[in-house]
Amino acid sequence: AIFSKFSYYSLAPASRLLLKNEPLSVRPFLLAMLDPMLVDPWQDMSKWFQTDEVNPFQTTLGKIFWDLAGKEWILHDWSDEECMKILKQCKEAIPCKENGGKIIIIDMVVKVHEGENNLLETQLFYDMLMMTLTTERERSEEDWAKLFLEAGFSD
Repeated sequence: AIFSKFSYYSLAPASRLLLKNEPLSVRPFLLAMLDPMLVDPWQDMSKWFQTDEVNPFQTTLGKIFWDLAGKEWILHDWSDEECMKILKQCKEAIPCKENGGKIIIIDMVVKVHEGENNLLETQLFYDMLMMTLTTERERSEEDWAKLFLEAGFSD
């Protein structure tokens, strides 16, 4: 017999990431990314090119993404003009740097690293996702710096 009574099947390390009870499971993320509400707009891309709608999400579901998902204060979800308004309001609302005021923003920065194609592919995927679901994009470090400087932040 090929298999002895001690032979058994074991999942590969990458497969364990799909298990419900695995501490580092990516299952919730995959379920969210594979939800028809997020996948179907990609299938309707050619229809969108033939309409005047804002993005493929609107073509597929008849509404803007944020109408269904609820608005989140994530800067990459907003145009440069909207980001500028948000940042200027933050600048007005917080005390000056000398009085302890500071703003902390955590967001994606698109950056090209030599020899790290997987990282670049992931960043470009999220950029395409933003353009498909909203009308926005991911930003580079230079894009962010320009926004902050134009909003009145010095460093």
